[in-house]
Amino acid sequence: MRCLLLHCNKFSYKFHHATPVAEPSDEQESTFQDAMVVFVAAEKSDVDETVEKAATEILNIAQKVEAKQIVINPFAHLTKSLASASKALELTKALVSNLKEKSKLDIVYTSFGWYKSFTLDVYGHNGSQEFREFS
Repeated sequence: MRCLLLHCNKFSYKFHHATPVAEPSDEQESTFQDAMVVFVAAEKSDVDETVEKAATEILNIAQKVEAKQIVINPFAHLTKSLASASKALELTKALVSNLKEKSKLDIVYTSFGWYKSFTLDVYGHNGSQEFREFS
């Protein structure tokens, strides 16, 4: 699992079109303030322990930067070793569940399988821009 973590002053997204594996979603766009935005790519080798490691590290970083919420955004473009769509969806949802169990922060999930446009206003402090690989 690969994660790009960005502590954003402001983050917004808007759905443009669905891929063949897209989840249905009522929310087509949203904006967040002071959020740890996590772009997540699930890989072929990922297992439950991978999700556990990723959740722990994401929470550690979010707490360190004092983010008010965590936004999980599936983002296949971080790896060339993608898990199948069904496995990636399962692992990403497991990550969200794990984060919700461990944290009192608001955990938001943007939906799987959509092409989205983004607006990012990323802080420039230490820890505001991190990349992690979990195996």
